[in-house]
Amino acid sequence: MILDISSKIEFDEILNETVKNVAVLFYGNFSEISLKTSETFKEVFEEIGEEIIALTVNVGVVKDIHKNFNVSSVPTIIVFNGKKETERMIGDQNLKTLRNLILGIKNSKNEGVKKSKFPSVTVYGTPTCAYCYKIKDHLKDNDVPFKYIDIAKDSSASEKLVKRSGKQGVPQTYIGSTHIMGFDKSKIDKLLGIN
Repeated sequence: MILDISSKIEFDEILNETVKNVAVLFYGNFSEISLKTSETFKEVFEEIGEEIIALTVNVGVVKDIHKNFNVSSVPTIIVFNGKKETERMIGDQNLKTLRNLILGIKNSKNEGVKKSKFPSVTVYGTPTCAYCYKIKDHLKDNDVPFKYIDIAKDSSASEKLVKRSGKQGVPQTYIGSTHIMGFDKSKIDKLLGIN
């Protein structure tokens, strides 16, 4: 069963009182991608039953929860084990990737999220960047979980990125600690072990 959260009090009570893993989808009715991910999220939880608590938070209605977790774009899925965040996925995720994330939680038996076979991947981009879409599509096609940060919406993330990489422009991708400027498919594939 998926609970649609209506207040921060309700959210805090669930997080404080449960011993199960909790998967939270932050979405908004204003975002078509967000609504699509919401449907995928529901589909996955219909398959796996109630061993994991599933919550949805509409950021356009409940405006004080997402800020506490630095959620700056939707859709974002955060997984909690107790009160500790164990996993975060940002952006549109296909059914297989989302199912693997959720099944990893289910199979972990509340001992934390099963580790991905891939290193952590963070993509920095903007909505007007064609190569940003190419990277995201390539990662999704290969079922690679990644974090996407839209620097057009988050000026502090943009400043941190320039300070960290010494470069302006997008896309910029970090695979583990390795920086990649632009869409260098062969380098991405090599670092992730995909072809």
